[in-house]
Amino acid sequence: MEIIIKQLTLINFKGIKDLRVAFGDVTHISGDNGTGKTTIFDAFTWLLFGKDSHDNKEFNIKTLDENGKAIPNIDHVVEGILAIDGQESALRRVYREKWTRRRGAEESELTGHETLFFWNEVPLQAGEYKERVDKIVNEALFKLLTSTTYFNQLPWQKRREILTKIAGVISTDDILSKINPVQSAEIRDIISRGEDLIKIQAETAMRRKKLQGELQQIPPRIDEANRSMPETLDFPAISKELEIKRSLIAEINSTIEDQTKAYNDKSAEVRATQNEILKLRRQIQQLQFDAETQANLAVNQAKTNRSTIESQIKTEQRVHVDYLSERSKICENRTRLEGLIVDLRKDWEIESAKVFKIDQDFTCPTCKRPLDPDVVAAKTLEMERSFDKQKNIRLNQINTDGQTRREQLSGLEEFFQMNEESIKAQEAKITKLQEELDGHIIPETAVVTFDDSELRKQIDELELTIIEIPPLNIEGLKIQRESLQLEIEVLNLKLYIKSQIEQAQKRITELKAEERSMAQQISDLERREFAIESYTHTKMDMVEQRVNGRFNLVTFRMFTQNLNGSIEECCDTILNGVPYPDVNSAGKIQAGVDIINTLSVHYGIKCPCWIDNRETINKIPPTDLQIINLWVTQDKELIINH
Repeated sequence: MEIIIKQLTLINFKGIKDLRVAFGDVTHISGDNGTGKTTIFDAFTWLLFGKDSHDNKEFNIKTLDENGKAIPNIDHVVEGILAIDGQESALRRVYREKWTRRRGAEESELTGHETLFFWNEVPLQAGEYKERVDKIVNEALFKLLTSTTYFNQLPWQKRREILTKIAGVISTDDILSKINPVQSAEIRDIISRGEDLIKIQAETAMRRKKLQGELQQIPPRIDEANRSMPETLDFPAISKELEIKRSLIAEINSTIEDQTKAYNDKSAEVRATQNEILKLRRQIQQLQFDAETQANLAVNQAKTNRSTIESQIKTEQRVHVDYLSERSKICENRTRLEGLIVDLRKDWEIESAKVFKIDQDFTCPTCKRPLDPDVVAAKTLEMERSFDKQKNIRLNQINTDGQTRREQLSGLEEFFQMNEESIKAQEAKITKLQEELDGHIIPETAVVTFDDSELRKQIDELELTIIEIPPLNIEGLKIQRESLQLEIEVLNLKLYIKSQIEQAQKRITELKAEERSMAQQISDLERREFAIESYTHTKMDMVEQRVNGRFNLVTFRMFTQNLNGSIEECCDTILNGVPYPDVNSAGKIQAGVDIINTLSVHYGIKCPCWIDNRETINKIPPTDLQIINLWVTQDKELIINH
């Protein structure tokens, strides 16, 4: 596949307001720094991938005014015409501001941006546009085939991966046939398990370094265990002395136990006799209590009877007071009813004396003329009948009320008589109880008699049997035992040193065994590392030979030897025996073009090759690629020619 830029148009892109560039097989773009040479390259990469030529996605593409502020409401456009295997396609990417006027606002405000995509004037979604670009060429591959510096800016591992693919397939058997048989067997075992050699190598190196670090810690730990180990003592003599002192403590404990038991037995006998004496004394106290209780019974009964009478008197007096209060209320109601009856008689007399009178003027309320005599007579008769009817109703009501009050007064008189009788009966009852209380006499003293001579005789006999018990004296034995126990603790501490020595010796044995195990593991891991390194070195040597035959100017070094003699993997570009970082600008361009030539052949894709700082080299390596040279000159405006 061959991709050729035919034309590139920039509108309001990074300070270029309007520029149309036509490209030939070789296009020269020259001008002073800041005139826009790199901007054209940025526009091309942005058109395809949305990034600048340095692979930056976030960069400012807006055109600024004289104050350095972005000019609003303008589209930023890059349009390109590409010939892909001879067929032209027009691609356009537009970066546009989104302005929105909120409700109630007078002016619109910038609320975001959007990117529009077109392919042969057909609008596409971002995903569809990217998919079409990817079908032409992968982004990473495009950078490899268009930039003379991109390959050597990659990590060396990525460069080695690309070169390995260029070298083609090298069979595992070919590589294994060139290394040590033992190492070959190790590699075959790893490959047969389906494991990745690079991953295994990294894991092995990590495990080896970890084990080596742990192994370095073991000798200090063994030395520390030796230094912390106490000095050896005469442990058999210490054990024998410990047994003797424990035997002495056992004898002292036996003596203390025997003396304590004898003392406790004698004390138990004395306590039993004392308990018996206490029981007899309690019997005497009970006899005295029973006699006193019997003597005081008559007195207490007399006091109880008197208290009962006094309580009855108080109860009857309260009832008497209630009767008196009730009589007072009856008298009040009787006086009230008598007054009501007198008032009703007066009301009856007043009502009975009332006669019918006409005080109404029978005239027409409208014309003020007297009414018809017949009408007046009929009205007068009606009014007189109504008066008589109302008078009779009121008189009957007064009679009814009077009868009711007289009946209430009669019932109240009967209740009054009953209350008077109750008062007299209550007063008689209180008088009788008072007389009974006055005649009740309480004895002043009670005579107490009982016989406790037999019990006191038994107490005297028991007290004679109690003898004084000598005190228990075992404090000296306890002091001896405590002294022996302190000595035993000292001996146990000395014996503990033996266990410390044994533990330290056991730990040293374990550490030495661990040291041997780690050393063996490290040896096994190193053997595996050596096998993988030998395999990788052999493979890279073969790759290096194949790859270097594919390039005209550059060669590649896959390994470098350190000062200590160790081999370190790498992937260095060499031009005329000089490593790429030390090559001058012209040499780097030559190396870049040579690499792009080979990569283009390998991938079968030709892309436009952009050469920046073209003024640093007089002649570039032969190539059949479309070349776009960016020259730095004294010109203040861009000059484009073919």
